[in-house]
Order: sequence, then C-alpha cells, then structure tokens
Amino acid sequence: MNEEDKRNLIKDVEKSIAWAHRTGSLPKNFSKKIEKLNEYGLAPDKIINQAFLKLETLSTLDYACILHQIKLEDIDLSSYDLSTPQKQAIREYFVGKDYISFTVVGDSMKEIGIEPGDIVIAKSADFENNSICIVKILDDCFIKRVEKLDDGYLLHSENRNYSSVFVSNEIELEILGRVVYVLKKIEN
Repeated sequence: MNEEDKRNLIKDVEKSIAWAHRTGSLPKNFSKKIEKLNEYGLAPDKIINQAFLKLETLSTLDYACILHQIKLEDIDLSSYDLSTPQKQAIREYFVGKDYISFTVVGDSMKEIGIEPGDIVIAKSADFENNSICIVKILDDCFIKRVEKLDDGYLLHSENRNYSSVFVSNEIELEILGRVVYVLKKIEN
C-alpha cells in the first residue's frame, strides 16, 4: 500500500466516525477498515483519537457558519440588491474563472455584514494571513477569519457569541479561497 492509499484509508475511517456521530451507528464495514489499518501497520487507536479531535473541532464550528457550495452560473441575481450593471459585471468577472461561491448558513460572521442567505464569492486557492477565507475540514466548509500559526490555524468568528477555534496541523484543513465579494439577499 502506497502513502496515498494509506491517507485515503485514514480519511475513510475519519468519515466513518463522523457518520457514526451524525447517525448514531457505525457503518457495517467499519471493522474491516480497522483490520486494514492494523494490516498496514497503522495504529487504529491513534487514528480514531485524531478523528474524534477533528470531529470535536467540527462540532465547535458547526452551526456557526457552515457553507453550501453553489455554482456561480446558477445564482439567480434577481433577488439580490444589485444594479443591472453590477449583475452584468459579476457574470463577466467571476463566472468561468478561478472563483467559488457558497451560500452562508449561520451567523458567526454577522458583525462584518456576512449573514445567513448571503452568497460569498472567493478567489480559489488564495490566502492572506488574517483574511476572511472559506476553509474545508473533512467534508464541511466554513467561512472564518484565518490566522496562520506555526502549529496550526486559529479560526476567528466575527460574532461575540462564538469563540475562536484552534485547528492543529494534525487536522487536515484546506483553504479553498479568500472571500472577495458578498452578495446580499433582498428581504421580502
């Protein structure tokens, strides 16, 4: 088994533990995954403990500001507070380029004006320390102010009701992009 196969097996075990946390039961093939870990000389206890650490980090972030990815070309701009030239500029500037978009769920960034129902547009694979970014941990995406530290990342909410969350380098965190634009929904 090569290194990539090992990483994929570990990710699969982590996803199984996250699944068990959400559903209350382990997948049927979980014991086979543990056997494979042992077979390849990987310590199941250590991997399971790391998975629970990741899960704890995710549960701290969950409900604060999880994001749902959407395609820029699928956004109905008619319900957003934009002039016709702004709508046209968004289509020309962002669609088909290195940008990703997400719908915001949760209020952890409300003090800087990013609220539930807003759409954030981020420049892919772009990061500046202490910038507002879309981060991915396991399969969940979040929007946070990201501070890079020597031993990991500090994810800051922009809402006094939420604490900052430290994510160690042991937890796989991917910065999907730096937020460059926020579309506000018009209230009905």
